[in-house]
Amino acid sequence: RWREAARRVTGFVARQDGRLVGSVRLWAITVGEHDALFLGPIAVASDVRREGLGADLVTACVDEARRRGAAGLLLVGDLPYFARFGFVTAPDAILPGPADPERVLWLTIGDEVARGPVLPA
Repeated sequence: RWREAARRVTGFVARQDGRLVGSVRLWAITVGEHDALFLGPIAVASDVRREGLGADLVTACVDEARRRGAAGLLLVGDLPYFARFGFVTAPDAILPGPADPERVLWLTIGDEVARGPVLPA
């Protein structure tokens, strides 16, 4: 729900033969005192999930976070999937509302650690 208060930074879509088959959004947040981005939601059509489109969307988000000079990229997701992009658990990032701490993941872009409250920016 807190994404409703965050500023949407950008989004990316994947199309096949003119059909929308995937999408993702990036949101402006702060983690502690650092400007960061939140990745999500990410969605890929079930009939094309094994074609690497999700990975392409995540890579586009990582590239955008780097281009913007964000401290890092935060998401709530499955570590086995997102670890290949460099995400690690972020036990010290405090999200408002319920979130399984083992699913709160952080990719460092600068030198910052995800520590402190996560707030919409």
